[in-house]
Amino acid sequence: MLLILYWAYKSWTAWFSILITVGIIVICWLVASSIALRFFILFLGVMSCFYTIVRYAFFPFITIINLGYS
Repeated sequence: MLLILYWAYKSWTAWFSILITVGIIVICWLVASSIALRFFILFLGVMSCFYTIVRYAFFPFITIINLGYS
């Protein structure tokens, strides 16, 4: 994450999203002996998989429909 912050040092959205994510991870780590952390990391992994599926499976079809190709 430090490399991302160094690369995007002018972007306040990158700083904000990384700080929020780190804050959630720390809170989840401290609450109920890390059970919440397990589910948060699982959530991040599932969302990453969903993004990959949507990006490579559905975006080409959406682009074709929006551009009007037949």
